[in-house]
Amino acid sequence: MTNLITGMMKVLKKNYLITNSNTISVTSGSGTISNIYDLNKATRWQSSGASDIVTEIIEIEFNSAVAINAMAFLNFNWKEFQAFYDSGGAWTEFEGVYSDEGFIIGDVYGTGIYGSASYGMTDKLKYTDNSRDSRYFEFTEVSSLTKIRIETTATQTANQEKSLYELYIGKTIGTFTEDLACYPNSYEAISRYTNNSVLEKSNGGSVRIEKSDKYRSVLSIRELWETNDQELIENMIDEGEFNIYPSGGSGEYTINGWRARDMYNVVFVGDLQAQHAVGRDSNIGYNYDFELRET
Repeated sequence: MTNLITGMMKVLKKNYLITNSNTISVTSGSGTISNIYDLNKATRWQSSGASDIVTEIIEIEFNSAVAINAMAFLNFNWKEFQAFYDSGGAWTEFEGVYSDEGFIIGDVYGTGIYGSASYGMTDKLKYTDNSRDSRYFEFTEVSSLTKIRIETTATQTANQEKSLYELYIGKTIGTFTEDLACYPNSYEAISRYTNNSVLEKSNGGSVRIEKSDKYRSVLSIRELWETNDQELIENMIDEGEFNIYPSGGSGEYTINGWRARDMYNVVFVGDLQAQHAVGRDSNIGYNYDFELRET
């Protein structure tokens, strides 16, 4: 299992915390725990009465067994944390865990080096000195899973209340081989689509009214001959509603929409096309145009 995180855009199943009925218990802050899967980036779970010597525990029990191979902690302040799953009544560590540690971009953009670094970590799904606000993990698939336990002790700023805005638990659909942001492809994204209108006041001034705060993107993929990417687009259509992860799990990007915290639950807008890029030459590939809109 290598190169699960390449820096290219990822597509994942809709968060199982939403699609599968579950019960969540937490050491403290139970009144806000549902915020970790409400798809609202402005709300969070926060502990109560915590310190760096208090271990906060989040336990999730699915009402029916699921199979997962991905987990993401989006916008949190934890320095020390780890996750386990229940295996025959014993808390067991995830195996074959990959993150974006050691991410490398080649000196020459577009070479085979770019986006093909080997990602990985030799430890389990745990950190003792995390300094990032978001972390994405892929691991050996665990089937027939019913319970997950997450423990967090220290925060990045000592003795803060522990907080987490969004938790993703689910399964990957695929990772694009093509760089959708690189010519001849086009990835036009609005990371904050506000659908605003500006009204003129009686005194000649203006007032701005925002109706939403959602993600939208238009993708144009040209001369695509990569079979895996073609299948991935078809899977997106079949899935209907899914998660898109523009950063691909990389923590290298800082601009809104590309950050590791920016994962979006979207719907596919458009139909599957059958358009040759040039004539009937299948060796040159096919063109695809579609839109993604956040739910």
